[in-house]
Amino acid sequence: MTLQYDIFSIKNEENRKFFYEMLPYVSEYILSFTLKDSSVEVTYASESHRSQIESKLGILKELASQEVIDGADNAKTKVLLDRRDVRTQNSQPIFEALQQHGAITQFGEGAFAYSKLFLNVMDYFYLKSRELGLHFSAQEYKFPTLIPLETFQRGGYFETFPHHIMFQSTIKNDIEVLEQFTQQGVDEELLRKMKLSGNVLKNAACGPIYPMLAHQTLSSKDPHVFLVVGKCFRNEASNIFELARLNEFTMSEVVFIGTDAQVRQGITQAQKLLWDFWIELFELNCSIETASDSFFGGSYKKLKFFQLMGDSKQELRMLLPQHKQYIACSSANFHRTHFTKRYEIRHEDGFCHTACIAFGIERLAYAFLSQLGCDPDKWPRKVLEEIERYTSQKAMTRFLSE
Repeated sequence: MTLQYDIFSIKNEENRKFFYEMLPYVSEYILSFTLKDSSVEVTYASESHRSQIESKLGILKELASQEVIDGADNAKTKVLLDRRDVRTQNSQPIFEALQQHGAITQFGEGAFAYSKLFLNVMDYFYLKSRELGLHFSAQEYKFPTLIPLETFQRGGYFETFPHHIMFQSTIKNDIEVLEQFTQQGVDEELLRKMKLSGNVLKNAACGPIYPMLAHQTLSSKDPHVFLVVGKCFRNEASNIFELARLNEFTMSEVVFIGTDAQVRQGITQAQKLLWDFWIELFELNCSIETASDSFFGGSYKKLKFFQLMGDSKQELRMLLPQHKQYIACSSANFHRTHFTKRYEIRHEDGFCHTACIAFGIERLAYAFLSQLGCDPDKWPRKVLEEIERYTSQKAMTRFLSE
């Protein structure tokens, strides 16, 4: 069954983008949807669900249309560097080729295993990000995937990104329920007998740093720098797309904590050391732009407005030539005192400022290979030599020989 829902009244491009991004989270009864110029076509299973779907779509349309703050609709992204006219060496699709050669293997929705060429290119980007952290004498951490619910909530994630949160749970400690599970496996009745979750899966690598430093007073003489890497999890629903948008992914981050001037200087240096280096060496088709996060619901316009007007988020966006689509592969984020006020992290003169430069390892590897191709022998020598400094030549060429 299908439903045509009118969105003509949402005229602002950014508001429509928000509407489209949030569609996968509107109703569990929506099976699929197709976007049109002034409407969205929704497919659903039962006529009994139609009124609920229409009601939920109405809520989303109202959120997308409302004026939350004066000027929010006029907050535009700024292009800080434009290399979108660079011709890429490769323009052919690579996703299927990576699968056929065993370089990537899908295990579930938005979850993959990596090997061969793709894993080696991932390793390169991780090692370069780690090298960046060590350049700043960063203190290195590897944090757990499971974060206590109350710790996560204190960071404000429930207010801004509830649609992305993934929870960890277990079956209730009940012998009858456990016996039912061994006999029947997973079904809807059993899922209702799960324990209330006490943990969430980490959605950003840097998240645990702030509760770890809670209630501390740090010296403002020099910035405090941290290096973190780990698996992160976000519910992307039907927004999942090849290796560009995943439910499970690897994030590496260098985090600066100090005065506003200290963290801004750190981010500027980091951008020059890696973003500028990669753009020139790899001759990337890319841009650097101000951006806003995918905030949810009533928080959307207010938070988007403050991010864009304050230039608090910048993204390195790389082209996937086969799709004519740009994806954010790395971001610089100025949190100001958002986390330090919530976790009471201070220096001698007040609350600390924080900022981070984050690297999406799978996205970087995928965009790199999309532009350079999957045959290292055809890469420019300077590119191959740079990658081989961090990976073995034998491993790099194995993809083609098997």
